[in-house]
Amino acid sequence: NNFNSYRLFLMSIIYDHLDYEKSDFNDIFSRLEKHLKLNLYNDGSTFDFIERNSILYHEYNMIALVKVAEILEKRLELNIMDLISHGLAFMKPYVNGTIKHVMFLESKLNSDVHHHFYGVEYNKDFSNKYFLKKIENFFN
Repeated sequence: NNFNSYRLFLMSIIYDHLDYEKSDFNDIFSRLEKHLKLNLYNDGSTFDFIERNSILYHEYNMIALVKVAEILEKRLELNIMDLISHGLAFMKPYVNGTIKHVMFLESKLNSDVHHHFYGVEYNKDFSNKYFLKKIENFFN
């Protein structure tokens, strides 16, 4: 879920700023691979999108994962964006407006009925503008 995506992001920041050894980053990469196997499905959707029926929660995951990729790629010389690119591609029709999405209506979490976006149709104005700008090549 997006909690674990942000946990990996925070670990990456800490390791990066404290100038940890490459082996420590290999540990984060291993955790990332495990997290992606559990959280990012073959169609590019995430656990949070399926469970909560919200493209915004999918985006929250992607924001953290893109930031982890940026940190790990410079430390491990890997193309981690390949691992998460199908998650970004999954967002494309929602961001471009090709697919209309009414958020949280089919959420499996009962409390989502009280979410302030419950029943609201998603549009990219809800999204993190910096994030969309950063990955705009996925959406063109």
